[in-house]
Amino acid sequence: MQLREMIQQIVREQLPVQVFPATVLSVNKAEAIIDVQPLDKQAPEVFDVRLRAVDDDLATGLILWPAVDSVVLIGLIGNDINTAFMVGASELESFTLSTAQESLLTWLQDLVQAVQQLVLLTNTGATTGMLPTSQQALQQLLTRLPNLLTA
Repeated sequence: MQLREMIQQIVREQLPVQVFPATVLSVNKAEAIIDVQPLDKQAPEVFDVRLRAVDDDLATGLILWPAVDSVVLIGLIGNDINTAFMVGASELESFTLSTAQESLLTWLQDLVQAVQQLVLLTNTGATTGMLPTSQQALQQLLTRLPNLLTA
């Protein structure tokens, strides 16, 4: 073994584990936390892993909701298991994007509803309503939106 390889091995053994892969066991949307099982099956389950790294009691920002049984990366602040948070996920169920004033889901729902109620002016007067197929297509989009975004 070369000196460089020996130094790298020593450093790797001395550094604390700060990120590890795990499988999602459950998702608690009310509290924005998950329970996970590290891929190292000898390691114990980790409970109450935050989906938001910053715990400031605000329900704003970007929250990634991982799918149950997906693989996630879990980070530890200060290498403390009590400060575990999700870094990334292999599969998302949905995501939430919001500010103190607005939610992307609500904004997009309002946009689709406004398009459905548009009144267009033509050189023969106002045109109201949509063809049933157009109305139906927009309604289907509106119905699918919560599959991607959550409030």
